[in-house]
Amino acid sequence: MNQILYNEELVFNWVKLLLIVTSILILWARAVGGNKIIYLIKFWSLHKYFFFEAKSSIPLFTIFNSLLFFLRIIVFSLFFTLYLFPNKFDESQSQNFLFFSLIITIYIGIKYLIENIISIIFKYKIYLNEVSRLRTGLKNLISLHFYIYLLIIIFNPLSIKNIIVIGFTVYLIYLFLCSRVVYKKYDNKSPKGILYFILYLCAFELGPALIVMWHAFKF
Repeated sequence: MNQILYNEELVFNWVKLLLIVTSILILWARAVGGNKIIYLIKFWSLHKYFFFEAKSSIPLFTIFNSLLFFLRIIVFSLFFTLYLFPNKFDESQSQNFLFFSLIITIYIGIKYLIENIISIIFKYKIYLNEVSRLRTGLKNLISLHFYIYLLIIIFNPLSIKNIIVIGFTVYLIYLFLCSRVVYKKYDNKSPKGILYFILYLCAFELGPALIVMWHAFKF
């Protein structure tokens, strides 16, 4: 009995440590990004995030985006580890967290390389850069709001099934809204642009989310 309590306390301690790390990342992003993080939290002020200062657009690779990239990795890896596949790779949840962090990071890297290779082949590199800038901002928004959701479910336990259903429902709603924003903003009405958008959405966003959801309910 004491061993079980010790193990539960150990698990909760590393989760608490990661929550502290994510909070530090958000505070750091607030310090370097000013009001940008506030605009992400407030839906009604989201347009100011992209043109927040003298109507200048935000570059893709910044300290702010890097911090929220690490936030995204930690938040989604935690969700996978605690609720979807707690013993997928190892009996230790902390080891599973490291595996999921590595997998998500590699996936994002491969997706970035494939997108850029395809954009060079089909000659829409400039278009991709603009879409990526907007898409990264929207992914930052999802990461921040999913962080809030993660805090709620960790400290206010629900059944695993409800957590998974709510989590995927919220993610798909955000994905739909963000994809709609990207499409309306950068749709050039050309068949190539529409085809690229549909293929991207199915291959890199909707497809992986549905596969993970199917796999989670399967087991």
